[in-house]
Amino acid sequence: LGGDDVGVTQTFSINGGDTPVVGPALVVGMLEADFAFITTEAKKAGVDVAMWIEMGGDPGATPIFQAPSTAWYAAYLQSYGAFLVSQAVLAEKYGVKIIMIGSYLSGGQDLAVAFGLFNTQLTQTIRDIRQVYSGKIMLGETPTQNEIADVINAVDLIVTGPNHQVLPLGSSSNFTMDDLRSAYDGWFTQLNQHYGRFNKPLYLSGSIQSRDGFLISGGVEAGGCTPGCPQLNYKPDFAAQAMAIQALYESAAKAHAAGLIQLAIVRSE
Repeated sequence: LGGDDVGVTQTFSINGGDTPVVGPALVVGMLEADFAFITTEAKKAGVDVAMWIEMGGDPGATPIFQAPSTAWYAAYLQSYGAFLVSQAVLAEKYGVKIIMIGSYLSGGQDLAVAFGLFNTQLTQTIRDIRQVYSGKIMLGETPTQNEIADVINAVDLIVTGPNHQVLPLGSSSNFTMDDLRSAYDGWFTQLNQHYGRFNKPLYLSGSIQSRDGFLISGGVEAGGCTPGCPQLNYKPDFAAQAMAIQALYESAAKAHAAGLIQLAIVRSE
């Protein structure tokens, strides 16, 4: 397909209740043998590996959105930091070029009590990672850029992608390329307002689904779609998907040329 790197996802879960423990998700997490296999096959194909580290997965795991206290966050961040360093050791051993930290760390309604902890402890974790890992570190996008500015300044890249709902609810399904370009142009302007002062390159992830109505009503995803999964019954609209991908990349090139963003990597999935 002409790509430069392949993205893989290491999924972690949070267990332990009041004493949170972070580790690879039992169902979909990667073990060291998986690292070895993926990187070996990637090298055969002539592509690099970028590793996304995301929360989710196991039955009984504690969602971060239900964290009860600052003390819980402190314990969580200590365990999460140790887990990230362990993954960085494997990434270095097997030649993973980029790893992601910080995914899903800003969505919970309780996070306001812990911004200082996140900023301080994640910044220290980045220092610890750099002691064992020579590749690039990218930060999962966060709307709390002011509260964790030290973290943003410490990473090499920011992972970002447009909202799944590109056009307003109630929009006509007869939208045009100009409608999509305008929507994405506006999003890149907002992105500059969020991250421009940090002067960080972007890892742009499109994540544009083929589901009919995706651009108006947003995406739907059931991880590990099995028999009975609603995604199996969705009507596809590949033409709309292709239009959106083209419009996004055109707007990205335009924003990059205008200096609104620094576009480092484009991910298609």
